[in-house]
Amino acid sequence: MSDENGIKNRWWYHLYKFFVHILLGTLIFILIAFAAWGLSCLVHFFESANVDGFICIVLKIVEYILFVADVICFIIFIIWSVVKFWRELWEQ
Repeated sequence: MSDENGIKNRWWYHLYKFFVHILLGTLIFILIAFAAWGLSCLVHFFESANVDGFICIVLKIVEYILFVADVICFIIFIIWSVVKFWRELWEQ
């Protein structure tokens, strides 16, 4: 157990944790962005198939809200991760 605590107190462990969090957060961002992109493709398909305009407008609004929320959450996550990383590094 003491070896595990020794590893967690090294500076590179915090850097490793930071990069893993950033990588996973970026992958989650990309997955949600692909959902918004898929919704965009669906809207274009519906428009070409002459589906009711109200449905297309609502789906576009949902698409934009999804993407904007994704970007905002990603920015907050990046800032939170950087602050947490520096705090852990500073406390060491």
